[in-house]
Amino acid sequence: MGDTVGLWVDQFQDQALSLKYPNLFEAVLNRNLPLKEALHMGDLLNLFRLPMTRVAYNEFVAFRGEIEILRSEIIETDVWVCNWNGGLYSSRNYYKHIFRELDPPHLYAGTGKVSVCP
Repeated sequence: MGDTVGLWVDQFQDQALSLKYPNLFEAVLNRNLPLKEALHMGDLLNLFRLPMTRVAYNEFVAFRGEIEILRSEIIETDVWVCNWNGGLYSSRNYYKHIFRELDPPHLYAGTGKVSVCP
């Protein structure tokens, strides 16, 4: 996430972070920083010129919270959970679940094979 998305100038949420945190943006060292780099940065204070004003620091606290939420969303992976067969997904289990009430013709019931006689 964020290879080509700029942390400060691109609008990937409700508004660009440079507009949302204008006082903090004044202390930014790299205004063209990609979002991906910021998400993998250990100490977010390294993104800014220090010391910063109290207003900028208050914005930093809110900014740090948003970045932590984004980080947690990235760490989570998509998992397919089903309500049958103990939650393990497979196409076979899916079809067994969908067609569980289908009653096959008695001719084929229990054979598992279809054969044609000449």
